[in-house]
Amino acid sequence: MKVLFESEIPFRNDILLSLRKNSLDYISSLLETAKEKGEIRNDIDIAKASFVVDAIIDRFLQSQTVLHLDAGLGLFKCREEDIKAWIEGLVDIIRFGIGRG
Repeated sequence: MKVLFESEIPFRNDILLSLRKNSLDYISSLLETAKEKGEIRNDIDIAKASFVVDAIIDRFLQSQTVLHLDAGLGLFKCREEDIKAWIEGLVDIIRFGIGRG
């Protein structure tokens, strides 16, 4: 987290770019495998889906570790059972979306 918020760190941009690229590559590979197995929609845009999943993970982790990024959601330094409930809810949203169909 320090690298993300402190601009004075040497090679900060390179580090952040590498982390983000590795994260997207990993998520993309998981989604490609899921697509091949028929576990996700065949018409899904892997790049866009990877971006959404990565963004959710990134924001979730930031909210747990940086008070002002929690925005009153109760994620900052919350209990493990609360984390699990949040993860289940987020996975549900990823799986079923927010629309009515």
